[in-house]
Amino acid sequence: MSAPIVVFAAHKGGVGKTTTTVNTGRAVCAREWVEPSIPTRAPRVLLVDLDGQAHVASMLDVARASPTLEDVLLEQPGVPAVDAVRPSYVPGLDVLPAGEGLYDADIVLARRVAREQLVARALAPLRDAYDLILVDTPPQRGLLTLAALVAADYVVPIVSAHHLALEGVLGLRRTLRLLGEEVGRTPHLAGYLLTQVPHNESGARRVVADMRAEFGAEVFATAIRRNAKVAEAPQYARAVADFAPDSAGARDYAAFATELLDRVGLSEHVPPVEAATADAES
Repeated sequence: MSAPIVVFAAHKGGVGKTTTTVNTGRAVCAREWVEPSIPTRAPRVLLVDLDGQAHVASMLDVARASPTLEDVLLEQPGVPAVDAVRPSYVPGLDVLPAGEGLYDADIVLARRVAREQLVARALAPLRDAYDLILVDTPPQRGLLTLAALVAADYVVPIVSAHHLALEGVLGLRRTLRLLGEEVGRTPHLAGYLLTQVPHNESGARRVVADMRAEFGAEVFATAIRRNAKVAEAPQYARAVADFAPDSAGARDYAAFATELLDRVGLSEHVPPVEAATADAES
């Protein structure tokens, strides 16, 4: 089975996109993968980091070393993506790490022919080796983000509980519409994920209510609550499920992973997980 590619995208940085990529991948790998006539096994998940900050690798204790996605995407000829993949400390969870040179991608790729297909071509040989591929994109909507969206089967826009959230969603919807018009391919919308939702703040509650009123079932039922343990975990190079397994953050990402797997057609392979119920600050 060819792994679906899910891209996490946002209209700006600081909304929890990388955190969501890492913790969702970890949550999926905590499950058992079930297929008919095949023994139960752990899921195989690949995290692809297109952001030059390279935080996906550091959050999972993956050492920075060449080759990276910089060598895969920007060099000519590029290094095969399989040569840049590295295992994390989590069984079944691999990382295709970023390199700092990805910051210059728009300049390097400006005259490259078929540059919008670059990510799709790089990931194509890896799709049969994994059950799910999750892609973290840069905060700006440059060539790498567009190439990721062309490669994607599904997109999950990350929306922080902020008063300008709806404006960012509308901007991303315009980008997806233009992508379909210019390239002829648009990923399916898996759903909008609300992040950094405060435990008790009237402005944030209005944002959540407005998003659900405007987009209905397109918004994931799970919202990622603001949680100290989620913020602390990267300092120890651990996903929140390992750093604080009983925290609200760990439970929220477990619930979101279940929803995501259902929306991308993989729910038959994983058992259901109950929704998060922990206190927001635990």
